[in-house]
Amino acid sequence: MPLAAGANPVCVQSDPASFAAWSDGANVRYVDLRSTESTLKHIALDGAIAGTPAPLRDPSRTAVLTASGTLSLLDFANGNVLSSRKLPGATLLAATAQDDLLLVAAASPPALHILDSRTLATLRTHAIADRKGRTAQATRIVDAAPRRSFMVFFDHLGEFWEIPYDAKAEPVFEGLVHDYRLGEGIADAARFPLRRIPLDAPARDGDFDTRFEHVTVTDGEQGVKIINVNVRRSIATMQTEHPVAPGNGVAWLDREKRWVGVQEKSGDALALLAGPEWKIAGRIDPGGRVLCVISDTARHALWFAVSRNGKPGVAKFDTLERRIAATLALPGAGEWAALALAGDTLIAILTGGKSYVIDPGSGAIRAQRSVLP
Repeated sequence: MPLAAGANPVCVQSDPASFAAWSDGANVRYVDLRSTESTLKHIALDGAIAGTPAPLRDPSRTAVLTASGTLSLLDFANGNVLSSRKLPGATLLAATAQDDLLLVAAASPPALHILDSRTLATLRTHAIADRKGRTAQATRIVDAAPRRSFMVFFDHLGEFWEIPYDAKAEPVFEGLVHDYRLGEGIADAARFPLRRIPLDAPARDGDFDTRFEHVTVTDGEQGVKIINVNVRRSIATMQTEHPVAPGNGVAWLDREKRWVGVQEKSGDALALLAGPEWKIAGRIDPGGRVLCVISDTARHALWFAVSRNGKPGVAKFDTLERRIAATLALPGAGEWAALALAGDTLIAILTGGKSYVIDPGSGAIRAQRSVLP
């Protein structure tokens, strides 16, 4: 039976190797990446899954959200549901990479709920509204692990939010603040405060650099704006060769330069931005529609899952020489299900049930087999 993977495959970067998991209707499909002989397994839920599973700190566990608002914790080691909780109106989910936390966005009423991922208990809730009381829906939530924060984008607010989850984070001051040491503004000293970063116009999504100190958002049809998250203001504006859609890009750090690849609206290439001066540095064209991309810092490479004339393929981009170093057509039937970089192994899984082990050095297929049980 073919394996559904939705519009885009799941991209997994795991070191050490753990699990690749993706939604398939009301099922969560998963493969143990620690063994190239592992077969595909699944856990059935009570409704269609919203979005993709959110990996937890324990690599054998993940959190999933159904379209009906059921939040569940899954255990891949035993193949079962550990616990569940109803969150009416829940639409988006993210999990921390370092702490036992979940952030869930709800649509009605618009709110963000921070939960303990072990017990699913609510730790704090923020109503989604700007300082004038205007509400909106969350469109994307991101775990900014290097900052120990969540980042949240909205459809109709001229701001995005940072919610620090570090227990030692400094208080966030609301209101007019010249110097917080003088006691100006109103301090939110509780855990998970809300830090607002103003925007010239609402941004539904963005692409961050590796340190989550800068984010790229759209600025008109073919423009992008770089926001410095630390100082909370725009520091650069530039025009790309083609219209872009931030949110599905990639970032890496090489030779002390900060690189961000922002996907073009066509889906066929990425606009390449270089910091700290933040200028347009060309395009990356992997030779097909880009479905997902993984940064491989150990080999100074990016790995693209692409579709060429409806056929799945892989492209390797050399980040030092800034060129496509290898392309590979996958011979099996089906579309993309998952692309995973598990330690020193690249694994491609198609909806037809074929799995390919790819040598990250040469970009050649090392082995192929069926993952269907």
